[in-house]
Amino acid sequence: AKFVNMFSNSQARLFEKNYPGHDITIIPLALKDFGRPTIEQRKDSVVFLYFGAIHSDKNIELLIEAANQLAEEGVMGFKVSINGKWRLSWDVHSIIRRPEVFELDLRLIENKEIPNLFAASHYVVYPYKCMSQSGALKVAYNYNRPVIASNLQGFADEVKEGVDGFLFESENVEALKTV
Repeated sequence: AKFVNMFSNSQARLFEKNYPGHDITIIPLALKDFGRPTIEQRKDSVVFLYFGAIHSDKNIELLIEAANQLAEEGVMGFKVSINGKWRLSWDVHSIIRRPEVFELDLRLIENKEIPNLFAASHYVVYPYKCMSQSGALKVAYNYNRPVIASNLQGFADEVKEGVDGFLFESENVEALKTV
């Protein structure tokens, strides 16, 4: 095909590198709206939300380890809410050392539940180790939630550091904890 549509700058650069000579149009993914929330943001703790399919590229173990370490260091007043279909071969409970800071809902989340997940949270965390664009990022932005994401090019193309989110060095638990 002579004309190609890509959803991110990084995806377009990669395509151009591997398949030069095409006419590439970049149309970023649109915001994803699942309706209006019916609840307010939580006040009992700061909630760091993970939402989406949970498989190896999403690197959920990095987020779990960061939360474990922060709790063990005495950081209080936060929850890590992990929501999505579990697609990993290992048991999540095997690496959670501080269950009091985690809220798990490991199933396919229905569309009608999505607005309240985001409304209740303060930040949305995407600790991915591989990606080209993120539909989940567009959900966070639709619900006006700042993101904390690994500094992969697909996120770096869209996250304005300190404005609508924060980036950390991919696969670095200390960098994630600092953010």
